[in-house]
Amino acid sequence: MVAILDIVPQPALRPICSKWGAYNPPKYADYLDDLRYLFTDIKKEEKFYSENLLELSAIFYVPIPKSWSKKKKNIHEGKYCKVRPDLSNYIKAIEDAMEGIFFKNDSQIALYGKCAKIYSSVPRIEFELKEIT
Repeated sequence: MVAILDIVPQPALRPICSKWGAYNPPKYADYLDDLRYLFTDIKKEEKFYSENLLELSAIFYVPIPKSWSKKKKNIHEGKYCKVRPDLSNYIKAIEDAMEGIFFKNDSQIALYGKCAKIYSSVPRIEFELKEIT
């Protein structure tokens, strides 16, 4: 299954711990809800669900900082992003949102294909999820 999500990529955030338990920060919880909504729409078309081992590939097109000059923006358009947050945090966010929609548990992801974070003037997430045979 291959899909493009028209959403600004955000990394997974650490849960907030209190004396009443742990919960996701509101901004991250809203982002997960938005991703789940998009994934549910994709599932209606693709009808993909697996309990087997999976391979995940994902390209995160992150927004170019607005404070950069036009020249600097043009230089970095389409280039790999080497600043924080880490790529693994972006991946964790989409794994969390996919869980229960495309697979039972994110522990089923046994292989990562091409994963990258790239600067883009059009932020989005492109991903591919497939069963390992």
